[in-house]
This record gives sequence, structure tokens and C-alpha cells, in this order.
Amino acid sequence: MGNLFSSGKKNKEKKKQKKGEKSEDHEEPATSEQQQHGNGSALSPPDSSQQGESSGSTHLHKVRVKALYNFNGMSEDDLPFEKGDLLEVEESVLVESNDWWYATHLSTKQNGYIPGNYVTRDDSTPQSQDWWFSVDRHEADKVLLLPGNTSGTFLVRDGKEGAHQALSVLTIDKGTQEPCVRHYRIKKVDNSDACYITPSRQFSDLISLVEHYRSRVSGDLCCLLDQESEWRFVLFTGSAVSGDLCCLLDQESEWRFVLFTGSRVSRDLCCLLDQDLVEHYRSSDATGLCCILTAPCPRIRPPVQWRELEVKRDAVRLTAKLGQGCFGEVWKGKFRKVVDVAVKTLKPGTMSSEAFLEEAKIMHKLTHHRLVQLVAVVSASQPFFIITELMVNGSLLDFLHSDKGKELKLPHILEMNEQIAEGMCYLESQNNIHRDLRAANILVGEHYDVKIADFGLARIVEDEVYGGSQNTKFPIKWTAPEAANMHMFSIKSDVWSFGVLMYEIITLGRTPYPGMTGFEVLRMIENGGRMEKPRGPPEVPEEYYSMMLKCWNQKPEDRPTFESIYNFFSDYSVNIESQYKDVDGM
Repeated sequence: MGNLFSSGKKNKEKKKQKKGEKSEDHEEPATSEQQQHGNGSALSPPDSSQQGESSGSTHLHKVRVKALYNFNGMSEDDLPFEKGDLLEVEESVLVESNDWWYATHLSTKQNGYIPGNYVTRDDSTPQSQDWWFSVDRHEADKVLLLPGNTSGTFLVRDGKEGAHQALSVLTIDKGTQEPCVRHYRIKKVDNSDACYITPSRQFSDLISLVEHYRSRVSGDLCCLLDQESEWRFVLFTGSAVSGDLCCLLDQESEWRFVLFTGSRVSRDLCCLLDQDLVEHYRSSDATGLCCILTAPCPRIRPPVQWRELEVKRDAVRLTAKLGQGCFGEVWKGKFRKVVDVAVKTLKPGTMSSEAFLEEAKIMHKLTHHRLVQLVAVVSASQPFFIITELMVNGSLLDFLHSDKGKELKLPHILEMNEQIAEGMCYLESQNNIHRDLRAANILVGEHYDVKIADFGLARIVEDEVYGGSQNTKFPIKWTAPEAANMHMFSIKSDVWSFGVLMYEIITLGRTPYPGMTGFEVLRMIENGGRMEKPRGPPEVPEEYYSMMLKCWNQKPEDRPTFESIYNFFSDYSVNIESQYKDVDGM
């Protein structure tokens, strides 16, 4: 809890909930909603006999948790909440493997079930704050550099080996004008909670330190720059300063500057400060930090693991068609009119119901923050539905072709490769094969994070769809020669496909082997030919192309593992600058 991503370790085989079984003492039968939690799992509130015990009993010890995300609920017995809301749960659930907890909302006093990975323990410790991330320095760089984050986005984390804490801040490098991350060691005063970044400004604890550096952009930002003069200058962001003071001079900028005399504000007197002075207070806050802290780093919302695989068709409403592929159509949908989902409708006859359900069970158990989570299926009648979490920015291929994709810099490109390699590393560890790894089957989330979709789906379609017939829809340009010629799929054939995917990403979505047919590609590969190093922009590093060639080794056993590919990209993107910047003086 409190991490950037869902751990994925909770989503193993669920324990049967004995409390949800029907009791012989009940005079009336339970309703269907009481028997089933939204999609079929047996759940019930804690035993009422236990709740009725004396308040002095220690049998039920309650703890407070804080919401990390909004949750609208998926069934009548769920408890909706918004980010920052406080709830109460039994302490025992914090160490159990169950994904769903029975909770009480401390404001509304309502009870219901909540997803455990959507809350964190609220005990006034740094680890319970929205700016605390359980990541290392390298992971901090990655999440802060995600597209969409602005200068001043920050997080606090443990330093190396947990010996101290560190403040990691996104800023703009004055030389290159590119985003970069600065790291500040937070030093302790003796063995107390007191701490500081610069010795001349010490704080009673870590939370006070963070609030100080954040308060410079809050409503208390009326720091008068020229104390000797009758004139006063105020610097603030957005709507941080309320009332008539919000006379926004620069509509294009996040930063606003107001000039006034004494305590009287006149719109006619508004003007910009001297630009050098403005830049000083905008970038350094006169504290030695690289910039003012504006907002905690956004967290990527983890998918909610549904309890049961099978749901009723009428519980899902298709709202907008997103695309069409060889398996069928892809739709945006709503589950129980509340939860946004993606729905893949499979063409009738594409596969047998037995094979579909068997493979869907395997896919449902594969849970990782780099995989698109399969949450449910509809298989009672055709067309079958595959229901997954919704990735708002669509396929990676479409994203690379978009205006946002064209703005991607090399660090973001490397990060996308690393994320995909991480997901494939997990599939590799689970002895699972994708069989259709390409940009069209990678999806992009809200914060430009990428996840692998359609893993395992190619394995269960009938031969006429993914076979070698004349009218094949086989993605030949992405397929390893042994898989294309002899249908010998393995994790090593996925490695070959990853090399082609690397080409797609670095070229911002170009079709591989441009101008060539699938037959011509096969002949070239058999003769030892490979794609040439693509030409930029962006410029393709030699090390990047070298990894592509390694993925295209003729012998499968000579290709790298996904673990080694992941390590390559992880090491490649590590910044060589010193780990910490110590600030002396204010």
C-alpha cells in the first residue's frame, strides 16, 4: 500500500470466504446482492455478534486508512470514496491477502467493501502522505520524467539502503532546457525526527519540511519582495491567491505576478516584475532548491481485481467503438453503469468456449503493473466478451502517430522500452508466451505509462485466423523465422518481436521493413539480412540498434532473455550525475 503501483502479489488464488456462506440460523434467504459481491464472490460484513461485543474488547481493533484514488464502487455493497477520504477497517485485513476489505467511511458513516490497493494506512507518518513513494532513485527518475508532469512535481523516498530520506524534484535544466530530476538528501539532526536540507533552515519533522517548501505556492504566498518600498510584489500559481487578487497577467503561463501598494490592490497597477527577479523567485524560491515544489508526483491508478471471472452480459454496456482487429471489435464500456472498462468482442466461431474459458482463467491470474489486467469475461453465449481495464490513450501505435507521440524525447522512448521489457520479463518468469508482441498490442495510460495487452490471446484462436493459410492475418513482419515457418513459438520468438517493436518505438510508429511484403521479409531474413539502423529524428543510439540486432539472432538460444533486456534499458537510462545535491545556505 502507498506504492506507485499495485504489487500484484495479492491477486493469487483467493481464500473462500466462510463468512459469506448461508447460515442455518437465518430465517429469510439472503438477496442475490448479499450472496454475491457484484460479480459473484461470496462476501459479508464482519460477524455482527463480534461487533456487538463490549467496546473494551480488543477482538476487533480498528485502524484508519486514507484513500489514494477515487473509487465509485462496482456493486451495491461497495463503499464509494474520493481521494483523501478517511475510512476505518479492521487491523487484521492489513496483513491478509484479500483484495477487498470491509470498511466504514468516517464522514458518511456508511459501510461497504473497498479495494485494498486503493488505500494506505493513515497514521501521520511520512509513509502515509501522498508525496511518499516506495521507490529507489532510478524509479523516482522514471516516474517524475513521465510526460505530463511539470516543473516542481516532487516525491519523497528512502535513500540508498534506507539510511536517510531524499527529496526528488522535476525541474528544467537551464542549459539544455530539457526536463531533469534533482535529488536532495534530507539530513537528520542527531537521532531525532528533526531534519533539514540546508543547515540554516531546520524543521521538527519531515512533514513540516515538505509543507514549508510547498507553502511557497499556497494562499500564504504573500511574501513581499521589497520590504523597504511602499510597493509590494506577490508571486503565486494558478488560483492559489483568492479574491480580487487573481488578476492574471500572463494567460499563457502558470505563474502570475501582481504589483500593489500597501494593502490596497488596484487592477490598473498590475505589471510584471523585473524578469531577472521573477526568474530568481520562480526557480530557486531563495532557498537553494532547483524550483518551488508544486504538486506530488501523480500515482498510476492500479486496476481493481474483480473476484469472479464470469459476469453477466447485461452488466456491461458498450458505449463507443475504439477499433477493430482480427479477433473482433474493441469497445469502451461501462460495468454496472459505474466502472469504465475496455471490452473486446470476439467474432463468433473464433474459438471454442472451452478453450476460451481455459485460457481466460490463465490470463486472469497474470497480474502485473505492466500488463493490461483482464478483469472479467462473458462466455455464456457468443459473441464472447473479454473485459479489461481501460487505457485512456489507446494503442501505442496510434499514440506514436499522434501529436503527443511526436513530442516524445529519447528518455521517454527508452522508458517505454523498459516498461514493456519489464512486463515481458514477468511473462517470461511465468512461462507464458505472448505470440503477438507489437505496438498495436501495447496500450498507453493516463500518464503515458505503457502496458502489454492481448497476451495469450493468439494461442486460443483457430488456425484460420492465426495459421499459415493464404489469407492469413499472421503479423509476419514481427514474427521470428522459426515461428513463421514452423509455428515454433517460444519466449525467444517473443524476443525477436520485441526487437521489431523497438524499431516501431524509436521511429515513432513507422511500419517495419518499409516497402517490403511479408514474403520478401522472410526471404531476406533467411538470407541473413536484417533491417538497417533507422534514421532519425530522433537519433538512434548505436547501443539501441545493437540490442535490436541481438534480438534478431537467427538461433533462438542466442537471443537475450527479457531479464537481460530489461536490465539493459534500466542501466541505460540511469543518469550519471551525482546521486544527491547538497544545499548549503539559503
